[in-house]
Amino acid sequence: MARISQAQSNFGILYRGGEGMPIDYILAYAWTNLSAAQGWADAERHMNDLEGYITSNEKVKAQELISVYTDRIKKTQ
Repeated sequence: MARISQAQSNFGILYRGGEGMPIDYILAYAWTNLSAAQGWADAERHMNDLEGYITSNEKVKAQELISVYTDRIKKTQ
């Protein structure tokens, strides 16, 4: 499970920095949140960093994505 949470954190980092994709703080927050929820320590630090970039409306959208992703992850396990 550690590899999955690390990969999720990496997605968050890529979306936050726009590395190879457009910057998207909503997706960055969603992927980083999923990773942090699984205990990936670096993700928790990245969550704190993202707080300065994401609005409360964007957080709501990210929470909706987190719910969708969580449901999809549960179906594959």
